[in-house]
Amino acid sequence: MFNKNFKRLSLGMMLATALTVSTAPVCVNTSVSASTAQLRLLDVSIDQTSNIAVGTRVTISPEIEGGVGEVAYTYKVILPNGNFETIAAETSSESISYTVSETGIYNFIVEARDEVSLVSDVRECEVVSDKVTIDSVSFDKTSYTKNDKVKITLGVTPASGTAKTKITVTLPSGKKVTVKKLNTKTTASYKVTKKGTYKFTILAKDSKSKVSVTKTIKVK
Repeated sequence: MFNKNFKRLSLGMMLATALTVSTAPVCVNTSVSASTAQLRLLDVSIDQTSNIAVGTRVTISPEIEGGVGEVAYTYKVILPNGNFETIAAETSSESISYTVSETGIYNFIVEARDEVSLVSDVRECEVVSDKVTIDSVSFDKTSYTKNDKVKITLGVTPASGTAKTKITVTLPSGKKVTVKKLNTKTTASYKVTKKGTYKFTILAKDSKSKVSVTKTIKVK
């Protein structure tokens, strides 16, 4: 009788152990599927990368990977003057076009959003003038007297090719005199022999454009 009861008890324990093992939870590795679903912004490209002139229409295109559900894009830009502008918000378009209207550095911001996450990236581009520019005209002194030598230094940026400059002066009598012929030099000097107002006209020219400015000094 004792042996029978012991056998029954042992059999019950074995069955209980078997049941415990068979009902243990099965672990499934979900890391692969989670990684695949994660939204990633791989790159933001701009179709124009160099010598972008004012008035050019650039296209910004993000490249994404993964994502849960539909992906919406928001395109923004920080202008050269520091102002912030939203080009398009919550759009399904995978690219956007924008016309640059001034010189300087533009920072284009792209945000991509799916049902669970938001990612963003920034791309910078520089816009240059579509014509030669005179950046600076500097005189060596703030005031002049009769028989002083006026020294002029120019800062010029070409839009295409090499920049050349020419300087002429209108004397107090109204007569015009060439101070510097058209060449690549950026310095010149002129001796003022009479009292009165002198108007210096600076012409800058490159292979495709030209521009001029006038600066006035008074001689005591």
